[in-house]
Amino acid sequence: MNDALEKLKKCADLSDLRTALYVLCAQYGGILRLDILEASQQGKRQALCFLRLHTPEQEQQFMTDLGVGRFSGDLVVIVDLSPSKPMTPTKNILPSPSSSRLGFTVEKASNHVESLNKPFNE
Repeated sequence: MNDALEKLKKCADLSDLRTALYVLCAQYGGILRLDILEASQQGKRQALCFLRLHTPEQEQQFMTDLGVGRFSGDLVVIVDLSPSKPMTPTKNILPSPSSSRLGFTVEKASNHVESLNKPFNE
């Protein structure tokens, strides 16, 4: 794995990870947008970092140098996290409630969850 990506594993929390990504991406022209989501599955914790740089050329160089890929147009950096380090979310890591970037709004998702919690005979 690339040394630059290896260093990201040492971040103490999402705020530190966000800062480290901004520092890393500065050499590629800087970050235009960054979303970080924390995931946990079968005891393994990861930060999924979705980002966009300012130009397609910068993004291509970033992908080539670091060996990362794309998902739905965004560059994706997956950082394995230590299970012993609790990650504390920073503000603005998720899309705003009115954002439909993921194909739904928070309001629609909340309404769907409420409907799932109702008894069948209502």
